[in-house]
Amino acid sequence: MNIPAFYNNAVRRPAALVLVWLALAAIAFHVITGDFFGATIGTDYSYFMPWLLSGYFWFQQNGLSIPWFTPAFCAGIPHFANPQSLYYSIPQLLTIVTDPLTSVAITTWLFAFAGFAGMWLLASLYSRSPVVALFAAFAFAFNGMFLGRMHVGHLSFHAAMLLPLVCYLLLVPRRGARRWLDAVFAGALLAYFIHAGAGVLVPPAGVALMFVLLISKSTLENWLRFGIALLAAVLLALGKLVAVGYLMREFPRDLYSLPGAASLLDSAYMTLRALVWPLDEATIGRLVVNNAFRIEPVELNYAVGVVPFAVIALCGAVTLAKRKYPVPTRTWFVVALLLCLPIALNTFQPTWHPFLKALPYFGTASTLFRWDFIYVMPVILWAVRALAAEPAVAKWLAPMATLAIIPGTFLYGPDHVQPYNPSAIVAAYDRVRSGEDVPRIRQLDESLLDGKRVSTMGSGDALTHGASQIVCNEPLFGYRLESFRFDQVFKGAVFKQRAGAFNFYLPQCLLFPAQNRCEKGDRFPVNRATDLVRFTEYRSIPFRMPVLQHIANWISGFSLLALLVAAGARLWLARASPDIASNA
Repeated sequence: MNIPAFYNNAVRRPAALVLVWLALAAIAFHVITGDFFGATIGTDYSYFMPWLLSGYFWFQQNGLSIPWFTPAFCAGIPHFANPQSLYYSIPQLLTIVTDPLTSVAITTWLFAFAGFAGMWLLASLYSRSPVVALFAAFAFAFNGMFLGRMHVGHLSFHAAMLLPLVCYLLLVPRRGARRWLDAVFAGALLAYFIHAGAGVLVPPAGVALMFVLLISKSTLENWLRFGIALLAAVLLALGKLVAVGYLMREFPRDLYSLPGAASLLDSAYMTLRALVWPLDEATIGRLVVNNAFRIEPVELNYAVGVVPFAVIALCGAVTLAKRKYPVPTRTWFVVALLLCLPIALNTFQPTWHPFLKALPYFGTASTLFRWDFIYVMPVILWAVRALAAEPAVAKWLAPMATLAIIPGTFLYGPDHVQPYNPSAIVAAYDRVRSGEDVPRIRQLDESLLDGKRVSTMGSGDALTHGASQIVCNEPLFGYRLESFRFDQVFKGAVFKQRAGAFNFYLPQCLLFPAQNRCEKGDRFPVNRATDLVRFTEYRSIPFRMPVLQHIANWISGFSLLALLVAAGARLWLARASPDIASNA
């Protein structure tokens, strides 16, 4: 077989080229993620798997109505208002048709493809060459943050792979109403971040979007689209945002100091290293100070590898040799300032740290290393622009760089012990799916380690046998449950009485105590036995919510209806006239 001739023919037929490289990407992704979802899986899936099962139990009893509370954990706590809850997300919706383990595996593949396709479309706005677009797609689909987080079990981070598609919708040339409809759809994708439990990624994602707009010679129209997208995202997610605000007001998560490097130079080194090659524990221990907990290597894995940087350097050298010097502008000065933001955030200084902790969002964080994510997409796009500036070089360099990404991923890919066994979760799901009743919560369990109350691996699986874990794994209350010690309940039957109340919390008192005239820690009184039965069966119970929450719920509901109408209008416009999107 004449490989060069085959490749040249494929280049002349972009569809064939894409299919060949997509097949290669699928094979490589299968090999890399082959052991992600076996008999044992990553540590933090011990948090998300029980939540997915709890969501499935709620769906069996209530359909897609809002799950305000769940009896499955901590003797009864808020569900929808939890910042990491993901009831309205792809992995949760997939559990309607398949078990949580398969759901997570499908989600990983699906969002890897979404990242691949989104970056392909975005890169096509910078270069007409399909091989350059494929290079960008490969680089983003195999980025270390996504692979590392899905390996260790940070399920909510799957939403990050939608970011290139958001950028594409903001930048692609359109005429008429379609350009504004695309902005609304971009906002819907940003709202998905919040509903998928990835709200902590929204601020850095917003900065990453600003980077791309600034380096793309964007027009005022693009910035208007950006504003519309942000507005649409807020409206679609307003119900959850307001609920999260009420819950965080009751449990302000300002317990921990922010870790960081001891100097700006060390912080810059960590940032660059995280983009090229993940840091090992020894290096993290040497560079990071003021850390309240051990920093896992996955927290500093945002690797796109050395390939995009090498492409930028090689194409830049060719450009300089031709004496084509780009003229600096004020835009690039703003970009440079924004690029320094994560470096500053991840530097610890005694005077700087209190200022950060006093700010909203930053004050509730336990680490800000996730802000390094804002570099991933701009680095790849700079490489794309460098290739687009030198098409003669790109013709041979782009395919070589694409091939080099895969072995590099094997070298810097995830390396994490997978100790969690999800078999109990899968078995419980299968029983209910086959027709058994949802296991009602009948007792409280207590996780102990050497006689001390400590959340142990798999203790959240208690819901599979009709129990709720008192010593729950819930970061909302602090990693050591510092915000709420759950001392009012005890191991034993739910309906066991003490001091005139049952052995289960009134969950509305943790979220809306003022409106329900109660306090955190109040338990179901004996005159509400019927409500407790309903709650332990994953059914809704009566409670009061503030007017603001009602308004936010209605706004989000109407916004969702408007989004569906917009989707119908977009389809009609697409059929009425051809799409005029072109390469920028």
